[in-house]
Amino acid sequence: MAGLLIALLLFFNNVTAGVIYAIYFIIYQQIENNFIAPSIQSKKLELSALMVLSSVTIGLYVGGLLGSLIAIPAAGVVKVLLENYLEQAK
Repeated sequence: MAGLLIALLLFFNNVTAGVIYAIYFIIYQQIENNFIAPSIQSKKLELSALMVLSSVTIGLYVGGLLGSLIAIPAAGVVKVLLENYLEQAK
């Protein structure tokens, strides 16, 4: 939201600056959301970055915005439950 507001204000002041900022902001968001954030969250939860990104994608499709917000903690819970189940099965 903040990036959109800044791009809009820049666009009213200088069209070129607004377009350049909008392109920069979109690229920055894509890099952060698809590479940096899953990597950091995967280290904290001890899940792979692919699993974090997959859980967010599934949560977004199943539950919308709220689903995407609770997808990573839910993936962590599933991991812990699965580990405990496999440990008890031995």
